Amino acid sequence: MVNSCLDEIFAALADPTRRAMLSELAGGARTVGELAAPHSMTLPAISKHLTVLRRAGLISQRRDGRTQVCTLAAGSLREASVWLQQHHEFWTERIDNLERFLETQ
Repeated sequence: MVNSCLDEIFAALADPTRRAMLSELAGGARTVGELAAPHSMTLPAISKHLTVLRRAGLISQRRDGRTQVCTLAAGSLREASVWLQQHHEFWTERIDNLERFLETQ
């Protein structure tokens, strides 16, 4: 995975509004109106958040008549999770090595 993709994913996840939207989408597809309802912001602001999520590959959007429907796209989250897991394993091993070293001192 190219680091710029990870940059977009983590930048998208950095915002609490976008994380809330992703949590809603984890329960199934939602319309833009349904995603906007809990947030006190304009539809253009909601649209900007959705654009960030879409560009990061975290959601997909489709038109159903006059309604925009959003769906969670788990692939990017999976890729970010793999990246995090690799770094978690690296640092866990380093900390374990440090602990063993300190115990022998």
